[in-house]
Amino acid sequence: MKITFGLLLLTLLIFPAQSQKLMTKSQVDDSKEAGVTPIFGSFTIDIEAHEENTLFFDYIRGDKQDKHLDAKLSLRYPFTHKRFNNGDLLGVYFSFTQEFDFYAGTRDSGPVVSRRFNPSYLQVMYGFKDKKDGLIELRFSWEHESNGQSVDDINTLLAQRNENYNKYKDEKDFTEEDAFKMATEELSRGYDFISLGFYYRHIFGDALAECSTIIECINFEAKFRQHTTNIEDEIFWMTNNTSALNHFQGSKITASTQWQDNSENKENRKFSISYRTGELFSNKAGKNNTIDLTYTHEVVIDETAIPLSLSYHNGYLEELYKYQEKSVYWSLGFNLVF
Repeated sequence: MKITFGLLLLTLLIFPAQSQKLMTKSQVDDSKEAGVTPIFGSFTIDIEAHEENTLFFDYIRGDKQDKHLDAKLSLRYPFTHKRFNNGDLLGVYFSFTQEFDFYAGTRDSGPVVSRRFNPSYLQVMYGFKDKKDGLIELRFSWEHESNGQSVDDINTLLAQRNENYNKYKDEKDFTEEDAFKMATEELSRGYDFISLGFYYRHIFGDALAECSTIIECINFEAKFRQHTTNIEDEIFWMTNNTSALNHFQGSKITASTQWQDNSENKENRKFSISYRTGELFSNKAGKNNTIDLTYTHEVVIDETAIPLSLSYHNGYLEELYKYQEKSVYWSLGFNLVF
């Protein structure tokens, strides 16, 4: 699986436009009628980007063993689209998102470590006909999220700590505390959830604006989760710690704007700010808060677009295994499809 998703990520990096959406069945048929042989032959699929696909470099903070590449791959496949008589559109999707860290040059054998698996059992999106302003889409999902790890008891955790210490004890300043921190990366974290959300756009001034400047259009997306079953989030090695995942993750609101500058290259830019807290109806909503800022600038060099991205994180859930720890950091990388 690691090799498969690594190849997919490389494909997105090299061919972002082509990878975002392959040829549909109707496009293939049109090509055949025009006497053109489709690149993908008779195999057609409608794969789209789901969340943003990113690659960030985290080589500044922490000890040597902490430095890594942080990658996210997110795709979705539409099962069906239904157009109603009034023009509204219902879309049903399967989506899959994976995040992983690549410890190139910092840990023995440069391991690739899974951080997040997020498959959906069901994604439903209901879009309103020809809406460019106001409420554009309603969303429902039934999903699973986990980190693909297996440590769930104190004895296994301590055994992993000892293994890490014996492996890296000759490294400068590497301590048993460092070995324990590394062992917690293999804590099992996961849960199922359902969510409701929406997509809303506000256009300033001209209703026919093309969102070509930073102040013409602002997009708002909201997602409210309710954790249901298979919850693994216990901090079993710390007494009297009652933290739970739904205290930190459950409600998320994102505001973003995308525009194109007036330069000769017409470079695309995007700015987004996200606010995340606990479940909407829990007693922790509004208490454990996280803010994420991201600015992406598509730099064009010799007709090649390079989507550079600068990100700022202040809050919790840097990774699922340490969801309860607060962190503040900047990172630089690429937004592969935005």
